[in-house]
Amino acid sequence: MKKLILTCALITSASMLSFAQSTQSSVTMTPQNAAGTQAQTARQQQPQPEQMATRRAQMYKQQYNLDDKQYQGVYNAELDYVKEMMDMRGKGQQPTAEQGKQMMATKDAKFQKAMSAEQYGKYTATRAAQQQQAAPAAVPAGK
Repeated sequence: MKKLILTCALITSASMLSFAQSTQSSVTMTPQNAAGTQAQTARQQQPQPEQMATRRAQMYKQQYNLDDKQYQGVYNAELDYVKEMMDMRGKGQQPTAEQGKQMMATKDAKFQKAMSAEQYGKYTATRAAQQQQAAPAAVPAGK
């Protein structure tokens, strides 16, 4: 009797585990739809440019007290920057240092048009502080 109960419990737990791991029970996995599923999963995990731009623009809105018109200008600048960056990465390219500087300069020029002088000054000060923190410490010569 104990063997029967133990066997039933083992079969039940095995079937529950196999059911829990089945993500697409109605689709038979073939190499073609497996690749499509992986690509779809990768797209779902990667935020869309609009989402990234919205998140950053909201952060800037709170940080620099932007009004709606300024927010829209910052959002558009950020969206252009994110799309350009994602477009390059989608082609398997990483922007060079020079390309990155040029893209940031373009974004900064758009920010300067959208923000007041005081807000843009705070933005540039914040960026400079972040770059300072990100820069590696200089190693003294000869050591």
